[in-house]
Amino acid sequence: MTKLPGATLAVLLIAVSISGCASSNEYHEAKMKEAHTAMLVHPHRNGELTAYDIDQAQQKRFEKHRDILINRGVLFKEVYVFENVRSTTPAAHAVIKILLQSPPFPVVDFSAPYTDQSQPLKITLWGWNEDKGKWDQFMRNHDIPVQADGAAAAPSR
Repeated sequence: MTKLPGATLAVLLIAVSISGCASSNEYHEAKMKEAHTAMLVHPHRNGELTAYDIDQAQQKRFEKHRDILINRGVLFKEVYVFENVRSTTPAAHAVIKILLQSPPFPVVDFSAPYTDQSQPLKITLWGWNEDKGKWDQFMRNHDIPVQADGAAAAPSR
């Protein structure tokens, strides 16, 4: 058996550790996506959108893998509180609709509590770290003063 110098052994261990993290992250990403698909059950129409019942066990599994990826710096979690858009306005509904139907960047998950009380729109978003700046800009672009009817002017680009 050939002996390796201590420095070589340390470099090999670090390389194995780093490659193990990457494959571990891929594992958690795959399990997170699998749980997300499994947690959305019984689709039904809710106005113009499709709504789902949530399987609680699968949601916990999804959140577990999502949170591991946040702790490892793969994903981010950000709470966006809008200054100009109120939760009950058409402008708020337009932003939520974009997130549900055609988000401009990959979104892992988002939460926007609905209330019949007019309060600032609050969106919690989980996304990929490489898209964080784009999401920040998207939210700023949609937090614009609303017209008297509650509709927002076209967002700036």
